[in-house]
Amino acid sequence: MTRFFSRPRSLARSKLRAARGAGATRRVILLYHRVAAPGHDPFALAVPPAWFRDHLEIVKSRSRLVTLDEILRTDGASDRDGSEVLASITFDDGYADNLAVASPMLRDAAIPATFFVCTGSLGDARGFWWDRLASAIAATDEPAASLDGLPGLEDIPFEGEPTSADARVRATLAIAARLQPMHPEPRDRLVEELEARLPVRHGARREDCPIMDEAELRDLGSQPLTELGAHTHSHPMLSRLTRDEQLTEITKSVATLHDITGIRPRFAAYPYGAQQDYDDASCRAAEDAGLRAAFGNHGGRFDPAGQPYRVPRRYVPPLPAEGFRTWLDGVLAS
Repeated sequence: MTRFFSRPRSLARSKLRAARGAGATRRVILLYHRVAAPGHDPFALAVPPAWFRDHLEIVKSRSRLVTLDEILRTDGASDRDGSEVLASITFDDGYADNLAVASPMLRDAAIPATFFVCTGSLGDARGFWWDRLASAIAATDEPAASLDGLPGLEDIPFEGEPTSADARVRATLAIAARLQPMHPEPRDRLVEELEARLPVRHGARREDCPIMDEAELRDLGSQPLTELGAHTHSHPMLSRLTRDEQLTEITKSVATLHDITGIRPRFAAYPYGAQQDYDDASCRAAEDAGLRAAFGNHGGRFDPAGQPYRVPRRYVPPLPAEGFRTWLDGVLAS
């Protein structure tokens, strides 16, 4: 099934090997979102804590974990036989579990990490718009009726039993796919309307997915081996915005993080991050904002010197140890 934040995105392995060059240091940047075990996770964003601990051990056994600074500046000259693998850990969005759960595990393992934070939702206990959508649909018995008269959503089909778990997931993904490219203001209004329309069934509740508040953000930024980066202000699909709007989204996120923590971010990550979700104007906006590099959510040639604002990362799916080991071996072999 196609996923919201994890659409298939890669180049042929032979092309990647040719682009990388024989004997070059292999580099991979891993992308996580949450370390948690929510009751439902239709977007596959949450890795349970025990699995995440296994992930860290496996990555450490197969690579040298470094900061973004080091992985961006390394040219492989120090690796004579081309056998070294460098890896960096990153997180997107700014969920509270990044501080409460992920950060202590990273600190105990002495692993550096960069957290890209979306500043417009800080302190929202409900979560981001996609979390609120998923929670509202999971807790109702009437997902289909809620779409009547909502612009852009009326024709979404509901297949099979509308209240089954599978139907809820399909509905959530279908609605999210329509909302994702919208401008943030109408997108957020539609989510609020859906929440208002969807009755919570007896005995159910809407699950919260808390986002860090300002105090938690300062705490996270003060942790050893931790860096904060910008992830826009309202999490839009940047390629659907004007160049000025894109610049505003990035600079507002940078300024907010600077105001809260006293440290100006040097890096940004594009929301959603597939190659069609940002464009040349996004790259120019990141550069104009004074950022050193910006990161996507897709595979491709790792060329931070030539393409510093199109640095690829690999979304990490929620997999137990053996599945993650197989997945990582495939990524490192590509």
